[in-house]
Formats: sequence, C-alpha cells, structure tokens
Amino acid sequence: MLSQKTIEIVKSTVPVLEKHGKDITTRFYQLLFYEQPRIIEYF
Repeated sequence: MLSQKTIEIVKSTVPVLEKHGKDITTRFYQLLFYEQPRIIEYF
C-alpha cells in the first residue's frame, strides 16, 4: 500500500510526464543500453 505522501508525489509528477514523458523514457533507455548493453536482448 502506498502512503499518502507517495501518492501525492506521484500525482504531482503527472504534468511533467505528460509534457516530457517521451523524452524522459527515450533518454532513460539510451543510458540504460549504453551502460548495460547486454540487457538489450531482453527487449
């Protein structure tokens, strides 16, 4: 069960994710595959 504080934090990030979600996830995977190239076989 999530605490009320955690729920508030998650809800507060929605506007940023709506606006920049694709950029964030694109960069995340670029870094992930750069740092851990072997993991790409799982995708």
